[in-house]
Amino acid sequence: MDRAGPSKMAYQRDGREKGRFKMPEAEKKATGYDKYVDWKLFIVPVALFILILMLPTPYGMKDVGTEYKVGPKAVINFITHELFGKESQDADQWELIAAQIMEKNLQMGALTKVRFLKRDLRWCRKYKIKAEEKTAINGQWVQVPIDDFLSTMLNRFSPLPIIAEDLGIITPDVKEVMSRFNVPGMKVLLFAFGDDDPNHPYLPHTYGNCCVVYTGTHDTNTLRGWFEKETRPEEKKKIFRYLGRKLPVKDIHWEFVRLALMSVAEVAIFPLQDILGLGEEARMNQPATRKGNWKWQLEPDQLTPDLSQRLGEMTRTYGRMTDSVSRG
Repeated sequence: MDRAGPSKMAYQRDGREKGRFKMPEAEKKATGYDKYVDWKLFIVPVALFILILMLPTPYGMKDVGTEYKVGPKAVINFITHELFGKESQDADQWELIAAQIMEKNLQMGALTKVRFLKRDLRWCRKYKIKAEEKTAINGQWVQVPIDDFLSTMLNRFSPLPIIAEDLGIITPDVKEVMSRFNVPGMKVLLFAFGDDDPNHPYLPHTYGNCCVVYTGTHDTNTLRGWFEKETRPEEKKKIFRYLGRKLPVKDIHWEFVRLALMSVAEVAIFPLQDILGLGEEARMNQPATRKGNWKWQLEPDQLTPDLSQRLGEMTRTYGRMTDSVSRG
């Protein structure tokens, strides 16, 4: 027997140590999908997927389902409450439109209301409102692509359901945007007689068509209350000179209603307190005060047939009554 060394042939001893040797079996060749898939590893994601399907529905998804079961109005109301601290019926027009846009995005994105409000919203970034803020009070005014915003709004709402609150100091760039997109501004008659300027922008003869005229707003005194309590003697003289005659206090509100209706403003809006000729006791809101606001209510017997007839005649006289209303 050759004792020079072990055989060069590969061999394997039997487990029973009987001295028998086995030739190694030929390795099985992979075919089909076996060439590309490691089935032992593939079973892991499959098992995880099945496990996810078996999990109960997250509360957030149920929350979205509940919201849309009662309708989009519930979502809009939630958004206005969370972002602006008020119910949807009390929200300003721009706040309500912003909430409607968010509701549409929420509906398309199928996000929960909490996740939607906490995510890094583009809208919140533009106004520098942190996601954890409950309202927009702590936001900052920053430059935004206004053309893109208003063009998008115009494609969605035509004509734009927007009135610009352009009271006070307005920069030229704002006026230029308003003119380009035909956004009407506000003209408040109570503000027209404070300066000795015959071309004051709130005097009716200076109006263009693209504006909305008000006798007063919810933040001003009533017309009669303003005339009795707030106007100085020189202001009263300007008012009577502009009207062409002196008037008793009890008639001053009707002359201001007439001024608004006979102007070329596209729309005329009157607080009911001014139609009724009520005094300071009926004021709706005193800005920067916390008590005594928003308490005035219209009584059922305050709107009389005589009142309706007088207002109707003025409306018809100055061409602000539609044919259908006129025939009715």
